[in-house]
Amino acid sequence: IRIVHIMLGNSRVKKPAVFLLDLVYMVFLTVGVSLFAYGFNYGDHRLFILLSAAVGFALYHNTVGRVVIFFSEAIVRLIRAVIHYVLVVPLRFLFRVIRRCGMWLIHHTVWVLLRIIGDMKRSAYTERTRKKLKKLIRI
Repeated sequence: IRIVHIMLGNSRVKKPAVFLLDLVYMVFLTVGVSLFAYGFNYGDHRLFILLSAAVGFALYHNTVGRVVIFFSEAIVRLIRAVIHYVLVVPLRFLFRVIRRCGMWLIHHTVWVLLRIIGDMKRSAYTERTRKKLKKLIRI
């Protein structure tokens, strides 16, 4: 959950995703503690079970939790680096190749067609001008 929390950063999906993951985690822990209490205490919920869970959470949060945060951030950096080198770099290369091929195709088709159309317009203009000059010379 912490890794997802760190990876989402400040996105709009962060709060709903973390809420859903926390909810699933709490349900999982509740089921686990309840099964433990029913299995070993013959269905009796004892106060020491809840207190030990609370003390365990407090100890985790203030000691091992900091180490887990450090390693979570390192794992996130590793995952981002792997994603960068496995997905982003090849996709950039692929898009660059596609762009160059597209530009080559445009240069050798569209610009050639535009050049041919321009030549045809210029030759038509030249013919019209030639005809006008022949009429002017006859007068």
